[in-house]
Amino acid sequence: MHPLDEAVIEQLPGLLAPYGSCTEAVVMSPYHDPDGFALRILAKRLGVPKTGVAVTKPSASPFPFAETAAWPHVVTPVSPSVHARWYEFKMGGKIL
Repeated sequence: MHPLDEAVIEQLPGLLAPYGSCTEAVVMSPYHDPDGFALRILAKRLGVPKTGVAVTKPSASPFPFAETAAWPHVVTPVSPSVHARWYEFKMGGKIL
């Protein structure tokens, strides 16, 4: 998967569709938009009820955890944080 010709957020629903419904997504990235918009859209497009954001500690993360209380799905901090982009999806008992 590469964002050169098409955004990752556009590619993921089609790539994951053969595996069934996604029950949880975990995103590990050192970069987040200030309002969490991309993660919110990703969760909506995948229909995921729960999203984890990997952080070293929630108080030091640039991710806007306080704003997610009003979102229609649960967002929680998870450990550890890495300095790379990583996506993990729980699909039908498997982790992709």
